Amino acid sequence: MTTSPTITYTLEEFLMRFEQKIDRQFADLKQEMSGLKTELKQDIKELNQKMDKQYMEIKQEISSLSGDVKALDERIKGIDKRLENLEFIVRGGLVA
Repeated sequence: MTTSPTITYTLEEFLMRFEQKIDRQFADLKQEMSGLKTELKQDIKELNQKMDKQYMEIKQEISSLSGDVKALDERIKGIDKRLENLEFIVRGGLVA
């Protein structure tokens, strides 16, 4: 015949030990979550810095392009005036 094992502690002791294990696991989980939260904040901060840098670079490029467009516009206006003069001369020559 087999003998049944003898339980040497009470249900209250068992529940207290169980509760302590759960508390430790929650504490570990809470610490791990805190670490992840810190990492996430740092990652977000780095992304924001990168986005700000890229925004400034794009803004500078747009500003540079705007200057180029203005210069091109002035050159086109100059060419347009020359063409008007040429057209006037050609018409005058044809009429004469």
